[in-house]
Amino acid sequence: MRPEATAMTEQSPRIACADGDHRPHRIEDDESGVQRAVCRACGCTLVRTLATRRWYYSGVLGD
Repeated sequence: MRPEATAMTEQSPRIACADGDHRPHRIEDDESGVQRAVCRACGCTLVRTLATRRWYYSGVLGD
């Protein structure tokens, strides 16, 4: 098992989300190649593009 996978299982989901390790759920594809999802643990909106291939938070910060 990878070290980061072990660390993920030892942390609570909310702490992992605070570190940026979101778990996408209900992935929807856009016609432009953008994927959108909702995090299973914290419920935030996530976005991933073909160029980056990483999930990023998409929403209002500091509300």
